[in-house]
Amino acid sequence: DQELYELQGLLKSYAARFFLWRLLSECGIYKALPISAEDMPRDAGRKDIGLWLLSELEMADSGAYSLMRDEAVSRDAEQKGKTNG
Repeated sequence: DQELYELQGLLKSYAARFFLWRLLSECGIYKALPISAEDMPRDAGRKDIGLWLLSELEMADSGAYSLMRDEAVSRDAEQKGKTNG
């Protein structure tokens, strides 16, 4: 309970949500695992951590992932506007 409470506190911070989104992205939870046997263990481990984090986020705040995704879309659009303008 204490860990979820502390995660709820972190999720109130834009900077923490931004970092957690980057971490989820690095974990590659939506990527297929590589065919190479050499890369498989590392990438499977990353994916496991990402899926664990995703479940923790869901338990702490069911709307956190959606908010983080929306913020990421806004950041991408803002960044795209800066490079085009």
